[in-house]
Amino acid sequence: MIMNADSTNIPTADHTVPSPPSDEAQTLHQVQTVLNQTLSQLSQMKSDMDEIKQRMSEMESKLQQEQELKCKYFEAMARNDDWEYSAEVPDIDYWTDRGFDMEGAELQHEFLEDLKADTTSLRWGKHTSRLSSYNRDISENFQIARHDESMLPHWREFAAAIEQYQHTLRYIPQTSLPDDLEISECDGWEGGSLDCRLSLVRVELPREVRDILTPVLKNTHFMQLDLSGNNFGEDGVRFAIQCLESNPMLTNFSWNSNCISSRRSLDTLSRAIHDHPSLENITLRRIDGLDDEENTEIDGYDVLETIIHGDKSRNFKRIGLQSNDVYSRGNALLSDFLATNPKLRVLDLYWNRLNDTDAPLLANALRRNSNLEHLNLQVSLMSKESGYPFLEWAVFDRESLNSVSDSNHSCHLVLEIEDPIVCGFVNTWGSPKQNRSYKIYSMLASRNRERSNVEHLHSECAISIQLLPDILVSVQSYNEYHIESSKGRARDSVEPLSIVYEMMRGWGIESVYEFTADVSRSAKRQKI
Repeated sequence: MIMNADSTNIPTADHTVPSPPSDEAQTLHQVQTVLNQTLSQLSQMKSDMDEIKQRMSEMESKLQQEQELKCKYFEAMARNDDWEYSAEVPDIDYWTDRGFDMEGAELQHEFLEDLKADTTSLRWGKHTSRLSSYNRDISENFQIARHDESMLPHWREFAAAIEQYQHTLRYIPQTSLPDDLEISECDGWEGGSLDCRLSLVRVELPREVRDILTPVLKNTHFMQLDLSGNNFGEDGVRFAIQCLESNPMLTNFSWNSNCISSRRSLDTLSRAIHDHPSLENITLRRIDGLDDEENTEIDGYDVLETIIHGDKSRNFKRIGLQSNDVYSRGNALLSDFLATNPKLRVLDLYWNRLNDTDAPLLANALRRNSNLEHLNLQVSLMSKESGYPFLEWAVFDRESLNSVSDSNHSCHLVLEIEDPIVCGFVNTWGSPKQNRSYKIYSMLASRNRERSNVEHLHSECAISIQLLPDILVSVQSYNEYHIESSKGRARDSVEPLSIVYEMMRGWGIESVYEFTADVSRSAKRQKI
């Protein structure tokens, strides 16, 4: 036998089979696994317990705070056992002797009577959603309660009541609500608290009155502030800014028919609104005046630009800038803002100067916005021929069923045109889904009058007869949201049966029969 000289040096492979782990090793591994699972569970339980402790601590703190508020509330009520309104309300003759006609004298007298009633209500914690020195008749007749020295004691009483009432703003017992006021009617009702509103409407507020109110308002946290028709000057702007800066809880702010003559003051007020941490709803109506240096009109677009600039503007839910000469000069800031789909639900630009150049920009923005629910563009420079068609296209593009489906279904446009389908009722039928369904049915109904539904479906969507059952079901579904003409919200009413008949007839009974027979034969083959 011939052997290789080096064969003795060739290593041989080790074919030894490793021994299985011992029972002891397996047991240790299992114990370690169980131990790890137990430690993980204990860690999770500890995390859950820490979270529960945190929540309990927060609840305890909240309950303690509510208890303190209750104590302050009842202490305040107890202090009023011997309280009497000290100011005297002048009679009608007092005002006529000072040159008021009979109507003006009655309004002055009624205002002080209302202020006395509001002060008394505050003293007894019976106010629900407003601190008010506001006279409805004065507001409706566009007359102002003029200041007089005899009013100062009444303002002091009112301020003292507010100072006491500030401790009870976050706790008002349900028993203090008026008999005719339901809880559901009160904004902000939550856990025994109500949003509080300070309305100073159609009442003159000179420096003497503001000096009385300012100190107590700095420490009073209310949710809504309404300053309207107060015959303010520049000092009034400072008063409003002080109220804004000292009240981080404020959510609603209104400044209406108060002249701002300085562009500097207007910019300062606009920035204070923009920078406020919790404001959601703002109304600035008729900011009239002339610039103190350049003698040019106040530009409402500058106000709008300041308010909606930056990330903070995304918290606003309602912006009203009615009658403020808003003129964009082709600037796309507003449309760009709306195209980001912010939280804004209402934008009221009634009686401003937006024009046909703004219309396509706003229309494109609306196509990408699903949050805006109301856009008022009445009394603008937009024309029915050049501007409005773009806005109509945004909310109801009638080119095809697909374009209708892609339209904006959430925003109700208020325009100055006679077509109620566009400006009066589009997107007012309920949810966006309901609005979309109504428009689609309206398109089907309109084409039914021309017997052109099948033709359009073939040309727009290349729909085959296999989809006919789904289409017929959709017709009935869309009809559920169709508003009948008897309710005055559609010019003509078309019954769904008429549309169904048109489609059956348009596709042809023979085609439908053949399709049904094919489906039947296919079903039989599947059974076999």
